[in-house]
Amino acid sequence: MSLLMITSIILLLFQFTIAQPSQNKKSGNLIIVINDLQNDDGAVLLALCDSKEDFESSGDHYLSLKIEIKEGIAKYTVSELPHGEYAIKLFHDENSDGKLNSNFLGLPSEDYAFSNNATGTFGPPNFADAKFIFDKPEMKISISVD
Repeated sequence: MSLLMITSIILLLFQFTIAQPSQNKKSGNLIIVINDLQNDDGAVLLALCDSKEDFESSGDHYLSLKIEIKEGIAKYTVSELPHGEYAIKLFHDENSDGKLNSNFLGLPSEDYAFSNNATGTFGPPNFADAKFIFDKPEMKISISVD
């Protein structure tokens, strides 16, 4: 074999090796279970966030879901979710108006919750308290709404 041919083969193998990791990005199924809902009225509106900025935003999120409630429990499976760092925020939209309602003092009148059952003082928790690492072929997250 000529030196040119061997060099070409080595370069081709090297390029293939470099390209492989980006083509094999791992993903899995995230099973989300929301417990302790007061009733089956309306639905759970959930935001799956993939960054601190996304979590703190009130706009579009990595994934927004509307989940049906049955017997005080709402379940949803996110299929082929890329492995990474995420946080969940949700509320029980009992009157199906698409927004978290509040009372005359501005305090939420509909139940809400966050991943890791994180809580905040005088507001929502920070991303660091609500985040979780998704790095398995299948993972279950349970969130209680109190």
